[in-house]
Amino acid sequence: IDPQQHIRNALDLCTGSGCLAVLLAKVFRRANVDAVDLSATALEVARQNLVLHRLAKRIRLVESDLFSTLGRKRYDLIISNPPYFIGQLPPRDPQRKRFRHSDGGFVDGFASVCDRFLATDGMVCLVIPAGMESYWSFRLAQKGLILNRQIAVRYNVVSSPSCILVSYSRGAKCLLNEEMVMQDPDGLPDDHYMEFM
Repeated sequence: IDPQQHIRNALDLCTGSGCLAVLLAKVFRRANVDAVDLSATALEVARQNLVLHRLAKRIRLVESDLFSTLGRKRYDLIISNPPYFIGQLPPRDPQRKRFRHSDGGFVDGFASVCDRFLATDGMVCLVIPAGMESYWSFRLAQKGLILNRQIAVRYNVVSSPSCILVSYSRGAKCLLNEEMVMQDPDGLPDDHYMEFM
């Protein structure tokens, strides 16, 4: 995302600790940022991080199941790094099960309404598990959102991608397909990875 891009309203969906909301507020200094999570506990952690970064007045924390309490607001940028637990045992605590996305239900719920909250020239950016990019792209394409960039993230040069960074927008014209490695062969942070961070 180009930091020079004019972002008025940004949304971090499934904010958890609020780190992506903090990043949004620091990169896009004039943006109104909403940080949404279903978990009140996660939002309390996010609140502490906002205070730590002196951004409590710039970022609005919202307890919501996806977009359900956001009204009619439209966002220039929607980002999400939802908590996936694919292939893991279900949690013992039924309350924690509400916050986990272990099947396509989250994708379907997100895709079914996200276009209503996205500004006309807005962008959706996601961190998704490797292997789910086709399903996400299919579901979002049904709402007119086209994949325009994906970055496969690998821990090192011999590992399989652990996650995929993807972005979607209306009427995207080309696809940038990239790869990022977190560690170089010496086990040190890769230069490209450090530039990205």
